[in-house]
Amino acid sequence: WMLDQDGKIYLIECNGTPVLYDPTSPKKQALTTPGLQLYDRLYQEDPENAVVNDTVIIREALRLALRGRVPPKSLWKHLVTIPARGH
Repeated sequence: WMLDQDGKIYLIECNGTPVLYDPTSPKKQALTTPGLQLYDRLYQEDPENAVVNDTVIIREALRLALRGRVPPKSLWKHLVTIPARGH
């Protein structure tokens, strides 16, 4: 997560196929990358066994951003806190 000077929060994700896929979202997610298209196809074929559902990690990320903590058995790991300059 990155917080800008106006207090807006941004999720920064870096990997080979930028994807956060949540098939449970009430708003249909735009399938803008090959990775998202693959994840959606796999989920549609077998929703119970698809390993491409990021719902839990998205919820944990929001809890981290809004409450400053995650459950003890979280997929998120704290790496570093970098204080803002001048604050």
